[in-house]
Amino acid sequence: MKDQLPTAKAAELELRRLANPRNAAFAQKFFRTEKGGYGEGDSFLGLSVPTVRGVARRCNALDGQELAKLLDSKWHEARLMALAILAQRAEKAFKKKDANSLKAVFGVYRSRISRIDNWDLVDVAAPAVVGSYFLVNNDAERKRWLASKQLWERRIAYVSLLQDIRRAKRVDRVFRYGPRLLEDSHDLMHKALGWVLREAGKVDPQGLEAFIERYGKRMPRTALRYAIERWPQAKRKRTLIETRGE
Repeated sequence: MKDQLPTAKAAELELRRLANPRNAAFAQKFFRTEKGGYGEGDSFLGLSVPTVRGVARRCNALDGQELAKLLDSKWHEARLMALAILAQRAEKAFKKKDANSLKAVFGVYRSRISRIDNWDLVDVAAPAVVGSYFLVNNDAERKRWLASKQLWERRIAYVSLLQDIRRAKRVDRVFRYGPRLLEDSHDLMHKALGWVLREAGKVDPQGLEAFIERYGKRMPRTALRYAIERWPQAKRKRTLIETRGE
């Protein structure tokens, strides 16, 4: 069809047509696809995010089953495109208070959660899809993901809380769940923890200060630095000294 790409196969073929081998080689290194890297074994076409989103705009007619097929793709950009579409649909359903549509989008996402296996794939859709769903549903499943042995499930769980901040100006779960990640061993979780705490601090500065005062000495340094990076320089320096003698 000229106006839209109706199937996952057609959408993937279009992405492959636009492939850039030189950029793909760079992406393989940037996203740590080497043996032992957090993105081990992933495959890239070398497409920019705007290019992927451009194709995604032509794929709005893809149903949940076809999007699930895209999430099964070996190509990173195909999974990214599917997640961008799911995120857009989740936001629309949330704004319209369409519980059934939101549940359907979340269902596709959850059914392929193992294919959401790099930080950019997590970040593009976790707030809109997972965060929106758990704003209107019990989030016991998110709590289980926070305790998962799987890095990406933990990141999905915490990054999804950005939707609490953006759409509900709600930060209680950010501060309540944050301590569960203080002993996390992975740098990508340290960054996620600090990022989400920093955003919560825009809504509740006193809440962030209280969190840092209580847990600052236990926080990974990367998380702490991310969380306080918008504080005045003198205050940041003082906090870093007080929490670990720097």
